[in-house]
Amino acid sequence: MQFINVASYPAIFLGTFVDSEVTIFALVAAAKHGVVSLPVALAIVFIAAAISDNSWFAVGRLANQDLSEKFSGVKKITNTRLGRFVSNHAGFITIIMRFAYGFRGIIPISVGFSGMKPIKFFILNLLSIAAWLTTVTYLSTVFNARFDPYLEKLRYFEKGSSLAILLVILIALVALGIKKQKALLSGRKKNK
Repeated sequence: MQFINVASYPAIFLGTFVDSEVTIFALVAAAKHGVVSLPVALAIVFIAAAISDNSWFAVGRLANQDLSEKFSGVKKITNTRLGRFVSNHAGFITIIMRFAYGFRGIIPISVGFSGMKPIKFFILNLLSIAAWLTTVTYLSTVFNARFDPYLEKLRYFEKGSSLAILLVILIALVALGIKKQKALLSGRKKNK
């Protein structure tokens, strides 16, 4: 159990990059059962989300600088209707981006393209992560409390199905062993 406790924190960090909401749901359940410390796990999620968002923002900023130096058409992209919208509302977009599931990689890149100053993005992003983390943690806690009795019943099914699978594997191994034994015996009879 100690290994699971120690290995959980790097998994939480990496899981935040893959699917943050599922990671938070799992860590709330794990904290309820004493596997992880909720405050430590939430701090890890907060840090990982900030690293992720700021990395994507930097990609957008650097790409905008590199592309605008190489291609004159890139400046036209920021002059499109969408480009102007992002530039004009970059602060608001930064605050709500954590709640825009599926667009978390694209939004910081587009805000980076908008020319927002990195310090402004950093501060707004931290506020966004704090609001998002509080909301998702609360919803995960409510969901876990509501469905925990059903999960307990599911554990009994899980144990029973695991035993059934082991029994099927054991029967298959015995059947294969009998088949090989018959093949060896029939091969010996042919050799005599």
